Amino acid sequence: APERQETWCGSNWDALGNIRFQGTGKKGSLDIYGQDHASKGRSYSSESLTRSANYAEDFLWGMLDFDDFARAFLTIFQVITLEGWTDVMYMLMDAYDPVMTGIFFVVLVWFGSFFVLNLLLAVLENNYNEQEQQMTERKERAAAEEEAREMTRQLEALSGLSDEQIGAAIDAGAGWSADFPLGDFDFEAIMAEDDDRFGAGVVRNLDEWFGWCFLDPHSDEAQDRPPWRQNLYDLVLHPKFSNFITLCILLNTAALAADHHDMEPAFEENLEIFNFIFTCIFALEMFLKIPGLGLRLYMEDNFNRFDCAIVLISIIETIGAPPSFLNPDPTASTGGGGVSALRSFRLFRVFKLAREWEAMRQLLDLIVITAIQMGNFLLLFFIFVYIYALLGMQFFAGRMHFDPQGYPVDITEGQDRGPWLEAEVPRSNFDTLVWASATIFAILTGENWNAVMYDGMRVNFVVAILYFVTLVIFGNFIVMNIFMAILLANFDELAATAGESGSSDVDEASMFDDDEGGEEEE
Repeated sequence: APERQETWCGSNWDALGNIRFQGTGKKGSLDIYGQDHASKGRSYSSESLTRSANYAEDFLWGMLDFDDFARAFLTIFQVITLEGWTDVMYMLMDAYDPVMTGIFFVVLVWFGSFFVLNLLLAVLENNYNEQEQQMTERKERAAAEEEAREMTRQLEALSGLSDEQIGAAIDAGAGWSADFPLGDFDFEAIMAEDDDRFGAGVVRNLDEWFGWCFLDPHSDEAQDRPPWRQNLYDLVLHPKFSNFITLCILLNTAALAADHHDMEPAFEENLEIFNFIFTCIFALEMFLKIPGLGLRLYMEDNFNRFDCAIVLISIIETIGAPPSFLNPDPTASTGGGGVSALRSFRLFRVFKLAREWEAMRQLLDLIVITAIQMGNFLLLFFIFVYIYALLGMQFFAGRMHFDPQGYPVDITEGQDRGPWLEAEVPRSNFDTLVWASATIFAILTGENWNAVMYDGMRVNFVVAILYFVTLVIFGNFIVMNIFMAILLANFDELAATAGESGSSDVDEASMFDDDEGGEEEE
């Protein structure tokens, strides 16, 4: 037979790559020239050729339609997840009446997504609150029963004993004996012995110099400050001082936001000067507060601990990458890179604004409390991702390899692996555990999960439907909504506490509270 130029275009070839009207379309069948063109194309059936017209990415590979109940169910399910629902609506508008299609999808989205899915969240929150309340009641009941059993054991042990024996048992439980009664202890003599042992002079000097650091901030001795400390105390608690620090925080945030690529040398130098000045101001604030408030009172405030960490990071960054006006050799490297990146931690100082902003402080409390309670949820989340990642690898590993026409390429071994290795592999796949876990995580966020399902359906239609539908139902609708239920439950509890106890009690229990003024109020 003469050599012929074969092409996929024209009337001689069908959409599956087979010569029209030649052979059966099965692998190994020969045409009138004795050539196996079916092996170069695709095996087709009575349905494959009819569906090849919309087997393209623009038509969602022909996976969604209303031709039968299963496909209609899958189409409705994807629409109520709000992922890619407009593409389905536009295709149906092109194929049918645009007005009726628009009304149908608006009603479907409004009722199915906005109402039914949010109702699911309400049910999960209610069940979570009930389970938490039952767990709390069980713990309280178990603690009361244990206390009653302990009291019963003590009464049984004391039954039949004389008053002297009972008194001796009480003294023994308190750590005293008949040889060393409480009245025989001379505490002043013991303290004097300790002073002589360690050197009375050194102890007294250390106590005089640094004892104020470790005093109980609520004791009378701590409030009896020397004049220099009292002046510092009044200074750091003065409203004008707090307003000045707040203004510096806002200006520092604006200076950090002004940093950009390809700055003018003069502008960059001025920016470095401003950043250095702000670093000195915040360091001075810390060095004034520590002796003014006392170390223990300073560290009682969570904002002060947070600010201390930011100041130390800023000092390290300044030493590691000094500004150009402090560098004796301007041509030398100033550290840059990771050291200069420490400057970005100063942006977190803006959270200190929550000290005067009660609503933000309550939201920060909610975030911290929720993060603490997320341990069990995170464990459940990782187990869920791990299980579905392994299942996905069993079903789709190495199979999401597609030729230029979008058809899956069979897994081959040896020298015939060329087409499989050269095939197009979507970024979201299940070839390795890492990629499978990343794919599952992306699907749980609801982002483009339908495109991954289409790739799976091209490989294994029925298995892909069952796998991805159950993944979205259990993972997105239930597991991820459990997090929302925990968040809402904590928010309701915080709001109830604020309503019952008042704002002052909430501030005392706040994890971002302001403890600096507590001593002054006393």
